[in-house]
Amino acid sequence: MDPDLIERYLQEHLTTIEAVDRAAGAVGVSRSTMYRLKANPRHIELGQLMELTRAIGMPIDETFSWLPNDFLAEERHRLGHEAQAAEASGLRMTVTPFFTVHAELPSVIDLTAVEQYEAGEWLAKRAQYHAERAKRRSLYESGRYESREIINGNLYRSVFFARKSRYAAMSEELKAQQVEALVQSLHLPHVSRRVYLGYDLPIVTWYSVNVAMLRVGEFSVQVSGPRLTKALKDVFNDYFARAELKGKRDVEAFLRDPTFT
Repeated sequence: MDPDLIERYLQEHLTTIEAVDRAAGAVGVSRSTMYRLKANPRHIELGQLMELTRAIGMPIDETFSWLPNDFLAEERHRLGHEAQAAEASGLRMTVTPFFTVHAELPSVIDLTAVEQYEAGEWLAKRAQYHAERAKRRSLYESGRYESREIINGNLYRSVFFARKSRYAAMSEELKAQQVEALVQSLHLPHVSRRVYLGYDLPIVTWYSVNVAMLRVGEFSVQVSGPRLTKALKDVFNDYFARAELKGKRDVEAFLRDPTFT
């Protein structure tokens, strides 16, 4: 979106302290910071821009939508984009908090679902979810689209590998099986996977079919159109270039034991 249009909209709509406070609360900044952003919207981060559109109805000149907060619907949504990328022999670039879900074992999915979703809803949708994930996995392994991935190394090490949070009930044996599946997928010829060890990694996915997705809190945002998708593509490429572990040998060593990194 044009920064001049954003500035004009903010100047017209943030005319009271109450309106400024509402906008500040939406993007998680102080009142004084919101006044600075109002004066110079070029400093507004993309995630903050998304929150502003939701809080104060700021229009965007490209397609923008909040995806339903429904795990099965989002799974189908991502499958659709990956299928489109595959048809075009295209590219998907994604940041993964722990590791690529395409290599996630069904038993690990079941184990973590207990921690993430309401039990009744999960049981009702479990079979459908596994079916959709199997389609995504098959498409991924076929190599019909190129996949570039960034693993959040800190979360992989402190949550998955340490068996914390959603992985607390996972046995060491199951963890070893999951690690082996990740290593096998790493060596697929169409997969480029790196590890970023910083703490500022945004969860973004970009598809070569002119669609991108950004995780904002507990929700996912989808954007389409050249400006916003290019912005998210540039974000991914910047972190991909800055990732500390790039070679497959180094990434495999990290996956097997991240505690020495």
